[in-house]
Amino acid sequence: VVVRQLTRPHPTWLVRAAIPIRLPIEPVSDWSHTHTQANVGFTFSFPVAQKSITNGVLLSWTKEIATAGVVGNDVVQLLQQALARVGAPGIQVAAICNDTVGTLVATMYQVPDQAKKVVGGLIVGTGSNMAYWEKSKDIVKLPEAAEYCSQMIINMEWGNFDEREKVLPINGYDEAMNEASERKGYQLFEKMISGQYIGELCRLALIDYLRSTWNWGEVSFDRIYSVSGESASIAAHDDTAELTKIEDLFRSKFQSRTTLDMRKGIKQICYTVFKRAARLLAAGVAAIASKTNMQKDCIIGVVGSVWEKNPCVQKECMAALDDIFEQGHGIRLIITPDGSVIGPALIAALHGDH
Repeated sequence: VVVRQLTRPHPTWLVRAAIPIRLPIEPVSDWSHTHTQANVGFTFSFPVAQKSITNGVLLSWTKEIATAGVVGNDVVQLLQQALARVGAPGIQVAAICNDTVGTLVATMYQVPDQAKKVVGGLIVGTGSNMAYWEKSKDIVKLPEAAEYCSQMIINMEWGNFDEREKVLPINGYDEAMNEASERKGYQLFEKMISGQYIGELCRLALIDYLRSTWNWGEVSFDRIYSVSGESASIAAHDDTAELTKIEDLFRSKFQSRTTLDMRKGIKQICYTVFKRAARLLAAGVAAIASKTNMQKDCIIGVVGSVWEKNPCVQKECMAALDDIFEQGHGIRLIITPDGSVIGPALIAALHGDH
């Protein structure tokens, strides 16, 4: 059902681009002495309304960020003003893009002999999103696009898929986390699969398990987000005979003692949360591969810790794709190192004058 819904035109699919800002921006005292001007690519991993390649108005924060005074403003202008304040007015933003767009472009650069097979750029880190190539004539929201080019890259902002809660398999833990989140009712898909939230889902399920099965009263991780995605990953991937990694984790981080039977349940819960995330990712990937009719032979570049540091996510995602495409498929998901940084630089180099 998720695959079918993702494949359909959807009101939350916006043609957007966005830009990562690393703050604080340090003063550049010697810039003017050694440089006159340089063009840069600017990645901002949040939804923006983009009217040109050097303009992006922030629509909303995601991933539990809520910095005041930015929504509704052009983030490129804000960066340019900051650069001027620290003595680097010659640095000019030549292009802004979402990290998914950057990853797609960097993947094409990474495999030049197979660039035409690259259909998407996928982010599975703190947040999750995907961009893909679309035929301009099929972009309903931008009918004039076909006059200028045959294809465009669409930043899907898929984290906000199914905002009306009609498709996704949302359970009580999802509902509890959503209620406590900065933006209730938004980014539901992202909240089920990304690193910002996966630890919290495990925490809620673990509290339920330890209290109902082992009669635990107070738990040391009763504070929201007190179980990180990294801790959940350690538990999910503990392959030691006595599950000693989980034992050490609970003793050192949560000041709690566990039995082997407890640890078996802890591992199963954490692995299941990661497995569900992987299978939901597969649904999104399958939807795009199908929509572009490239499921028999295509490449999708991937960036993000949830994918790169969790072998179970890779394994379960590919297993789910095998389940979806019963007749076989040729979808390859490859890691694109620093794709969200290299991609914007390539775009700036292509577009800029310097």
